[in-house]
Amino acid sequence: MAIRSFQQHIPRLGARAFVDRSAVVLGDVEIGEDSSVWPLTVIRGDMHRIRIGAHQRAGRQRAAHHPCRAVQSRRLPAADRR
Repeated sequence: MAIRSFQQHIPRLGARAFVDRSAVVLGDVEIGEDSSVWPLTVIRGDMHRIRIGAHQRAGRQRAAHHPCRAVQSRRLPAADRR
């Protein structure tokens, strides 16, 4: 897994968070407890902060980078939590 600092920001992972070894997490990023980042996902906190809450998943070759404002995740409906 690529957990990379950017400027003075170091990504923070919650308890039992999983990041696949092909994923990239960079900069001002927080990943909540029991959350997961799946293969080929890129989460860039280089311009603004990225917050992924507890019990979330980021996957399917997604990129999380918001050029205008901070991005904060919401809890998934029960049908989407697997």
